[in-house]
Amino acid sequence: MEIIKNAGLSSVALAVALVGQTAHARVAIDPQSINLEPFKLVPTLGVEVRQDSNIYSLPSEEVDSMVMVVSPSFRLLAQDRNNTYTANYDIAGGFYSENGDDNYVDHKLNVGAHVEPTGRFRFDLGAGYSMLHDDRGVGYSEGRGLPFILAMSEPDQYALTSLNGGIEYGAKEAAGQISLSLGETQKRYELDDRAADRDFDTTSAALGFRYKAMPKTKFLVDLEYEVGAYQNAGTAASSDYTDMRVYGGAIWDSTASTTGKIRVGVSKRDLESPTQEDLSSPTWDFGVVWSPLEYTRFTLDGSQEITDGTLPTVAIDNTTATVGWNHDVSDRVETRLAYSFSAEDHHRLTGLNRKDDSNTVSASVNYQMRRWLVLGAGMTFRNRNSNYEEFDLIRNVYALNAMISL
Repeated sequence: MEIIKNAGLSSVALAVALVGQTAHARVAIDPQSINLEPFKLVPTLGVEVRQDSNIYSLPSEEVDSMVMVVSPSFRLLAQDRNNTYTANYDIAGGFYSENGDDNYVDHKLNVGAHVEPTGRFRFDLGAGYSMLHDDRGVGYSEGRGLPFILAMSEPDQYALTSLNGGIEYGAKEAAGQISLSLGETQKRYELDDRAADRDFDTTSAALGFRYKAMPKTKFLVDLEYEVGAYQNAGTAASSDYTDMRVYGGAIWDSTASTTGKIRVGVSKRDLESPTQEDLSSPTWDFGVVWSPLEYTRFTLDGSQEITDGTLPTVAIDNTTATVGWNHDVSDRVETRLAYSFSAEDHHRLTGLNRKDDSNTVSASVNYQMRRWLVLGAGMTFRNRNSNYEEFDLIRNVYALNAMISL
């Protein structure tokens, strides 16, 4: 079942985020679990050291730093026939050599349950609470220059709370399935001056239908609805929105060595702002994996959607595309090359719309030294050009990492 999910990411994620741990990686740790009947506990530890040429994402006066990120994770899993129950706790601590004011410690706690009372009904429930951060130079301080950033004593910290659930009807082998999912998220910043423009609630719902047209191909129709509400009255008057999206598409598996999903549709966003017209545009997303050989995989992912912005931006038309190549040099060594492009059109309350074009090139290699140990190295080069020069940037990151388990 596909359930609406929400996540918060810092800008550091743009640079070799979990470098080497890609969605299609075959080189990966095989962790052993600790038996805590009825649960199994799986602890893992990630350690990464990277050299970042522009930690504040500035067009000039760049500041470089070495960053160490330590990421312990704990997974609890219980299974009863087709029913599964999970609890995940993740910690990520970042430590900067240049300025300790940039250090952070993030926490994520998520619990979930997947229940199949009959062969035709499936339920999913999930809840999460996270204490996260925006790096200095991102969000509130983006584009404001080095003196403003250095005047901040720490990264912006916020709490993210989420609750979601879904139900699917239709046997897995049946010709059709119908699903309904609901989600609620709440974002709250720690400091009042940051919270005025960004404390934010979303309520979302999605209705989906799948029809098996061929043994390994399904057609789909999705209806998605979302309401965004800011807590500050002034921000709400300009930035609250209601989104409606309608998609049609297909999902296929192992057809001529290709697996993928594509959706195409229309999106409309009704804005509260009296000075901004409502937005209507085509919307689409896709993900395709092509494996011409057993040891080589090409990936292509992309989307076009309307997303939220931070004042004076009230909405962003965002188009992204990524092409990647994964190659298994041996059973223990995997390489990946990727290129990403994004184009953002910021609809602003005042002045010209901001237009950003970003290009990112990345390369990584992973080596599985032991069942419980994977070593990796990677590099990421990013360039952003904007019609507002304060948002231009060039950022290069080099990283070494290790993933460790029992």
